Amino acid sequence: MENNNTFVMLDTAGDQVTPTVDLIGIIWTGATSAGDTCVLKQINGDPLWEGRADGSHTYLGVRFPDTGIRIKKGIELLSISAGKVFLYFREP
Repeated sequence: MENNNTFVMLDTAGDQVTPTVDLIGIIWTGATSAGDTCVLKQINGDPLWEGRADGSHTYLGVRFPDTGIRIKKGIELLSISAGKVFLYFREP
């Protein structure tokens, strides 16, 4: 896991971001195969985002408003078949 305060890179199931954050974007990228998945959930158990690759070299994501969505208890990478997922945060 790489963290520079404005983004975090996760690549292993179970990786977590635990402080309260304002999430502004998610990008899943990398060498994938059709059917690969990436699933993120909030630490409180609520689903956050799920992606499914339809081919190789996936680049999927979502952008939230500039104010972000408040994640109070953190984020967990529940599963990832391949690649890396980047979480982007509003700067403090």
